[in-house]
Amino acid sequence: MQFEQGRFLKYVYGDLCCHVDAVHATKPTLVEAGGDPKRTKKWDIYTGDIVSGIAASGCTGVIATVSRLSADLNRGPEHEAPSQKGALREYREVIRRNLEQSRSLGQNNELVGPYLHVAVHGIGNHRWGEKAIEVGTRRGYRDQTCSEDVLCWILESLESELRDAVPGVKIYSNERFIGDKSLAHHRYGCPGYRGYGRNYNAVQLEISYTLRKEYREELVAVLSELVQEFHKSFGKETPTDGG
Repeated sequence: MQFEQGRFLKYVYGDLCCHVDAVHATKPTLVEAGGDPKRTKKWDIYTGDIVSGIAASGCTGVIATVSRLSADLNRGPEHEAPSQKGALREYREVIRRNLEQSRSLGQNNELVGPYLHVAVHGIGNHRWGEKAIEVGTRRGYRDQTCSEDVLCWILESLESELRDAVPGVKIYSNERFIGDKSLAHHRYGCPGYRGYGRNYNAVQLEISYTLRKEYREELVAVLSELVQEFHKSFGKETPTDGG
């Protein structure tokens, strides 16, 4: 497996109807941080390693190679960062190429069946504890990023598999970190970007520091199985309206 290197991203294509990404995987330099050492800590350490591990199972993986201070791909084009528009354009192009290569796109830019986008992020242990994940889909908002059936399936899968792999892990859903509204742009679109409709299911995983550092192998195994099972369970379905 070898990643292709773009201007702002590195990526490798798989053959599943899903992709995983880590858009805050690169540490800001002191120059980018304006000389403020505290701002160099604004990154999600180990998330790139997690995505690389999942990509090795045959899933498309996308990792930002610039810091969020240069371009935050978890925000829209209106976000003020030096390379925001160019990086966002490249990010969306990589996603589109994956949809085309996985034969997920049908007529009128609509997906032919459910597609899964797993966004891997990091939170501190002070949020939910040392071994915790929060699943965010903007549930309850008009622009929720994932259908109810896919969200329930993901939560059930994590509850079943991750609790066995990491005893004592806590799993939360849409309580504090529900996902930025830009995550919904892939589904509903925004000015200049059409989106792909209700079969596009994006979930944000906010993973605690200790879980990322000490249980990375277990996380990769569980999430690799999750994307494989999603492809088997949802990949052959006909288009749905979603929820």
